[in-house]
Amino acid sequence: KLPDSAATGSFHDDLVIMVGDEQIKIGDEEIISVSDAVQKPGKPIPVLAEKLASFVEKKGELNAYEKQNGLAVTIMGDHAVPYTLLKSVMATCSQENFRDISLAVNQVMGPAIATGGNG
Repeated sequence: KLPDSAATGSFHDDLVIMVGDEQIKIGDEEIISVSDAVQKPGKPIPVLAEKLASFVEKKGELNAYEKQNGLAVTIMGDHAVPYTLLKSVMATCSQENFRDISLAVNQVMGPAIATGGNG
């Protein structure tokens, strides 16, 4: 279950990392168990770094935006995922030049915004 947000926008299609209760996955591929990933809280996760480096290698030449801002990645994590685990995943992404990081959340409707005018 994703956390809720009233913010608008969409996530990147390039790469999605799913942080579940038991596994961290890229697509359908299980990368590492959560119990192993939390052994060094807040630190990069070597096996995830290897997978990200492999993705970059297969991708090839970076475009101008990616060179300046880093590669795009979306992290989907259950609302119960500990912050230290998300911090480790984000640190790993940043280390491998995935600096355009989005966190996926469930979008909820916020309060209606009053519009001015004469009716």
